Amino acid sequence: MLQSILTHHSTISKKAFSAGDHQQAAAHLRCLTLCLKGKQALLQELKRYHITYAIEVNESRMHQASAQAEDLFESWVASLVAEAEREAENAEAIKKLPEGIRKNYQPALKILHDFLALEIPSKRVLLNALNWYNQWSYDLHLLHGEKVMYDKLQEAKPIADQLHVLCDKKAIYTRENQILATFYNYYGFTHDDPQKAITYLEESIAWCPNYIGAEELLQSARQVVLAQLDQKVTALLKTYHFTEALQEIQDAEPYIQNPKEINILRGIVYAAKAYWCGLRGLHSEARTNINTALQYAPDEEAIQEMKQTIDRLIRYAQ
Repeated sequence: MLQSILTHHSTISKKAFSAGDHQQAAAHLRCLTLCLKGKQALLQELKRYHITYAIEVNESRMHQASAQAEDLFESWVASLVAEAEREAENAEAIKKLPEGIRKNYQPALKILHDFLALEIPSKRVLLNALNWYNQWSYDLHLLHGEKVMYDKLQEAKPIADQLHVLCDKKAIYTRENQILATFYNYYGFTHDDPQKAITYLEESIAWCPNYIGAEELLQSARQVVLAQLDQKVTALLKTYHFTEALQEIQDAEPYIQNPKEINILRGIVYAAKAYWCGLRGLHSEARTNINTALQYAPDEEAIQEMKQTIDRLIRYAQ
């Protein structure tokens, strides 16, 4: 009896999905997914909808129901993914695509997107969808460059976000971790904001520490952030915005992860402020700021020279 009830939900949901009645398909699929979650999830759902029951929940029967529901759901999903894979490998359709596009991505992903719109999580569906987006974006990069690649990855971002929570970062050799690492690597590589690029490249390495080329891309992005910071600080010092310059350095520091370069920039800011104070006769503030500058960058020649200049300014004023 239990098997026939669960099979009924599976069959009806599959027919409804094929007919385009996604609301009915979702309702029956949720019955399966609710059963496979186990006793506590089922009782919480009954309570949520104020549904009372007078029978004792049998643990053994509940376990059996969960196992049967999981088998039916995974079989349902497997058939859906198989259909999408046939569409992706449709040789006649691929011939009509631009040269360099390896698969019939769009119709295949449409099948998976229709399922994902039901808001019923499936690692297998998400995994296949993200893998195809990775491949498609790579093809587009070779044909049209980084901007087009990034736009395609933007479409995939919600899928990556959903898959992310279903996977384990510690399982670094699994297929899902490799696919997530690839997505974050591509997304970081194409992002026009270097700080965000660093965040995604770090995420790629977190999912797969040995991902080829990720460390080089990460270091390159850090250098871009450092160069941009140097430009911002220089511009702010020209208008004597010392506090703002120090704030820019603090904000960028987590992305650069280069204490020496950061301290040199801080030293330059304090040295510039010391000179500004010295010219205005604020000798105590000038001494304090140049000493702070030397604490941050004691070996920096420009700061050492500024110290001598400050000393001369103070001597001449006395």
